[in-house]
Amino acid sequence: MDPPDWHADPTREFRWDATVLCRAALDVYPRSDADPKQCWEPARFQFAAPLAQAYWLTSEERWAESYLFLVDSFLDENPFAPGIHWLSAMEVALRAFSWTFALYQSQGFGGTLRVALAAMAGEPS
Repeated sequence: MDPPDWHADPTREFRWDATVLCRAALDVYPRSDADPKQCWEPARFQFAAPLAQAYWLTSEERWAESYLFLVDSFLDENPFAPGIHWLSAMEVALRAFSWTFALYQSQGFGGTLRVALAAMAGEPS
């Protein structure tokens, strides 16, 4: 499985710069029609609950592996502070809620999600 491009706006064929510090990301709008919501939606991890529930119900590792692959991919591409994914506290909170719910729903994800939540808080692993 290929990881998603966490910085892409597929509706406008645009990619946000992942290296710009979060507060400056909107100041560097290269296009007037750029919309961060297009890349924020998948980064909210709203798919966390169904994957965690599927793992809990079936004990099939493929659900855990798929979810953890996406979490790892997100963390690899989005270190704390730079990039569009750290611009909005609400977006960070929505992602943290999704990850916390998955942690609650599926004990099998526990260790990796604890590390991921710490990384989101800017703590070293």
